[in-house]
Amino acid sequence: MSKNDLALAFDGDGDQQVVLNSGGKSIRADRLLLRRAKQVLQARPGTTILFDAESAPARRPYCRKTAARRC
Repeated sequence: MSKNDLALAFDGDGDQQVVLNSGGKSIRADRLLLRRAKQVLQARPGTTILFDAESAPARRPYCRKTAARRC
């Protein structure tokens, strides 16, 4: 990998993606969602964040620590 901070790869129809960090390691989709949720909650405390079923295990500890109204 070159000196990129982030790499994105999409499948043929664009409904799935893989995100790689600067070291070439894959960043899981649930972690990406949690990072974005944190940004949204900082800007708009109490906002409802919707997660898919596959992200459920990762979100539970996060939701306990944040200002999410429902999670």
